[in-house]
Amino acid sequence: MRLFLRRIRGALGNALVWGSGWFVAGCALFVGFSLFDRHPPQLSWEFVTSILQVGVGTGIAGAVTGALFSAFIAANFRNKKLRDVSAARFALDGTLVTVLVVLSFAYVSSLSSDWPLFLRDLVRPLLTFVPVGATTAFGSIKLAQRALPAHDESGRLGRNPEGFTQLPRQDTV
Repeated sequence: MRLFLRRIRGALGNALVWGSGWFVAGCALFVGFSLFDRHPPQLSWEFVTSILQVGVGTGIAGAVTGALFSAFIAANFRNKKLRDVSAARFALDGTLVTVLVVLSFAYVSSLSSDWPLFLRDLVRPLLTFVPVGATTAFGSIKLAQRALPAHDESGRLGRNPEGFTQLPRQDTV
């Protein structure tokens, strides 16, 4: 039961990290796209609420992607040491999961409307969110590797056989 709760806590933490990263990226991308519009918006409360709405929606999508990426990590990186995981491979896997989530969101949204799904409708979301997913995956593995203590040799992504990490004993004289 403890292992299950640890995995749920890890998935929720990863979802929180991805959701907050995507919230910031969604707000920044919305402002950037708005500045290059034919009629740039005036700074008003409506524009600020639009930024926050896009950010919250993007953050929710990022949280879902982060939770699914946690499941992907649990399935593919079992019993690997955290130090041995390549950040580039992690970013590539984050890209793969992000592409699958964007395609799933687009397909489900096309089912709920009468508008057919065209390839041209997928270009902008894929070009926008795939780099965000790769960057978030790269940043999360680098953050996790940096947080790993230098003296901890267990550092596994899977289950530790003893169930806990025992620090080396230091005797004082």
